Amino acid sequence: MGSNSRKVEVTNREIVKVMERRLGKTHQEWVDKLPQVLWAHRITPKYSNGETPFSLVYDSKDIIPIEIIIETRRIQDFDSKQNEKRCREDLDILEERREIASIKEAHYKQKLEGYYNKHVRPFTFKLGTYVLKLNSASKAEF
Repeated sequence: MGSNSRKVEVTNREIVKVMERRLGKTHQEWVDKLPQVLWAHRITPKYSNGETPFSLVYDSKDIIPIEIIIETRRIQDFDSKQNEKRCREDLDILEERREIASIKEAHYKQKLEGYYNKHVRPFTFKLGTYVLKLNSASKAEF
């Protein structure tokens, strides 16, 4: 399984877990709750790199719907012409931010791997040693 397909699988699992928490045992109204859950997933900083998926794609800070309704300071100070200029400037930095996030994520995975590997006892098999092989592990047929 490739790296991207693994990320998709983990993301899907996270979304399903949050949906189950939101819906409870009824599993009703999932169509109404899905956009909220997806938005929350996109704007939540990931522990592995400290960035939100939204910011890595669009290179801008996200605005939650309540900020538009209540009109926070950030919304009141919004200037579309200045914003357009800033967006163009930020595009130059976006690739660098993505690269930094990638480096942070690689470092996080390396630390995680080290943590798990320190609990593993290395063992080498000698020629002729019998081992139990599970069909489910190798997907072999009977």
